[in-house]
Amino acid sequence: MKNLIPAVQMFTLREFTQTPEGLETCFKRIREEMDCGAVQISCIGRDIPADFIAGICNEYDIKICITHAPPDEVFSGDLDKTIAAFIIANGAVSMGRKVTMFFTFWGLNILRRPKKVKAAKTFIEKMFGAMMPRGTKKLGLSRMNMGGAGAKMIRGIMKQKGVYSLEELIQNAIDHGVRIVACQMSMDIMGIKQEELIDEVELGGVATFLGSAEMSDMSLFI
Repeated sequence: MKNLIPAVQMFTLREFTQTPEGLETCFKRIREEMDCGAVQISCIGRDIPADFIAGICNEYDIKICITHAPPDEVFSGDLDKTIAAFIIANGAVSMGRKVTMFFTFWGLNILRRPKKVKAAKTFIEKMFGAMMPRGTKKLGLSRMNMGGAGAKMIRGIMKQKGVYSLEELIQNAIDHGVRIVACQMSMDIMGIKQEELIDEVELGGVATFLGSAEMSDMSLFI
């Protein structure tokens, strides 16, 4: 039998986890007073950013256990938010949970191949493609990007600290069965073709996202 890891169900603490400060206090007490290294997150404040949750998990060395099949909807194309999304996804799948990540609009750029792929496009679609970042290496930070210097600094610090790069986080998620879904409607609007995306991506629509969401007790919009 595999070793079982005890986890704190955050639902019972929902009164105290509606703000970033309250959530961090709970995480700190769970780690320091209960010596527990895992939590099941539910009913926390809706406005708490995913990257903040990932940050305090790293700070207090706490793993996230997410019940059922939580879909992460990735709307942002920012490097820091994408890292946070995949940290949470990897944390969930490492606890044996099924995870679906739904990428829409700017989030689709995360899934683009780094090299240009020939595809039949209209003039407007070609313009969109030229202006948008192609792949994870071109993503900038949501704040303090400084023309790309901020993104390079973050990547450098992650490497120094022994933290997985975004590319390694994505590959690890794929290797462990995380379902990666690209929004077909957003692809049509932005002129992104299927052959421009990495191989492991499947296409879907809002019904795909809602189908996963209704089976879950948690959904993150990033």
